[in-house]
Amino acid sequence: KELRHALGEYYTPDWLAAYTLDRAVGFQGGDIKCLRVADPACGSGTFLLQAIARKRQAGAALGEILDTVWGFDINPLANPWMNYSIYLTPSYTMATYALMIMLMTVLSVCGEIKDGTSRQWLATAKGRISVALLSKLLPHTIVYWAVGLFITWVFFGWQHFPMNGSLGWMIAATFLLAVASQAFALFVCSALPNPRMAFSVCSLFGVLSYSFTGFAMPVDNMYGAIAAFSWTAPVRYWFLVFSGNALNGYPMYYWRLYMAGLLVFPMLCWVLARRLKKAMLNPVYIP
Repeated sequence: KELRHALGEYYTPDWLAAYTLDRAVGFQGGDIKCLRVADPACGSGTFLLQAIARKRQAGAALGEILDTVWGFDINPLANPWMNYSIYLTPSYTMATYALMIMLMTVLSVCGEIKDGTSRQWLATAKGRISVALLSKLLPHTIVYWAVGLFITWVFFGWQHFPMNGSLGWMIAATFLLAVASQAFALFVCSALPNPRMAFSVCSLFGVLSYSFTGFAMPVDNMYGAIAAFSWTAPVRYWFLVFSGNALNGYPMYYWRLYMAGLLVFPMLCWVLARRLKKAMLNPVYIP
């Protein structure tokens, strides 16, 4: 907000841009296909998009649009439509963040089974799997959240990435991403209580999440099965909160379900908790 204030930036709502163009002299009747439109402070291109939409409705070809519509802005960083890095850098960074958390969680849980110390670990918690897991993973969660808080500061504090919404909600989404990533790995450990298999699944899933979660290609344009699979990745929900809150400044109503989605993962991880407890009581390591 300080950067936007210093540069005198204000993002025009779509409805206001449409209202303005509807009353602009050049758009009131006549052939607008060859009408020249230039916005020297285009920002996110709201006026340009409205002009292009009207030209397309009038039957203008792509070449005519490219030759008659121009936009300029002195601050590409504050405009994700002019700087693709605004989308990719935070998204891929948080995908790596989630991947590292999953791998560390597998190491913490399945490592006990591999070393044959899981029975002692469970006995320390008096046989309660919930106490055993929470006491072991909660300190990790605090560390992960501190790292996530630092990453958030790098993006929005140091590098001045766009923050058109609530910074507090982005911090909360990052915290929930850390918890959801731990929960996902815990679910894998419960289903496959073997270090080699759990590491393989989390590594493969985490690497593939760079591709199928919609960072570079819209999920709507993917094959149905792949599009559905994208919703199993916690970082997918973080990305949608980031896009809706930080980039577009939408009210929470429009991305509330994605925040709720991050809360589902910690609940699902307890589905197979009994299976994990059984594996901890009878540790068998298969190389």
